[in-house]
Amino acid sequence: MNIEEMLSITGKREKSFRYMVDFLNGIENPIIVETGCARVENNFEGDGMSTLIFDAFVGSNGGNFYSVDISEDSVAFAKSKITSEKTRIACEDSVGFLHRFNQQINLLYLDSYDLDPTNPHPSSLHHIYELIAVSKCLKKGTMVVVDDNLNDEIGKGKYIADYFVKIGVPMIYSGYQQIWKI
Repeated sequence: MNIEEMLSITGKREKSFRYMVDFLNGIENPIIVETGCARVENNFEGDGMSTLIFDAFVGSNGGNFYSVDISEDSVAFAKSKITSEKTRIACEDSVGFLHRFNQQINLLYLDSYDLDPTNPHPSSLHHIYELIAVSKCLKKGTMVVVDDNLNDEIGKGKYIADYFVKIGVPMIYSGYQQIWKI
């Protein structure tokens, strides 16, 4: 399946994934970093399959793609079933991984800690920790994307949105995913 075919079946994420791919198309050899890798085959509507999309992108267009997940099962699935040798997947806590990461990132995709809509605080807090941990690798022009936004008050990116407002980073897209450009 090519990237266009994948994007067309991502449901509520289609518009934002297209935005990301268009952005990446304008960068030679982009660095893409994702937290939370794919865990179920062909779950485009449910999980979005960003791991597969980013792997296909660097396979066709060049660049480097890094993903991190704390689940051994998810990492084993992504490594053995859906990614190529171009993708590097680490099995560890995303905050520590991002803190040690030492390359300038073009696209940061945060989707690691599952959102519980009845108690969104733990997931939202984890995602702001991720942003803080990797902030040294973000430069002017970096795109930051957070998945699973239910509304202005409930979503993985709630605290990131609040923080970016305070420091003047504009949100450029808000839907099921939120996108900012530093």
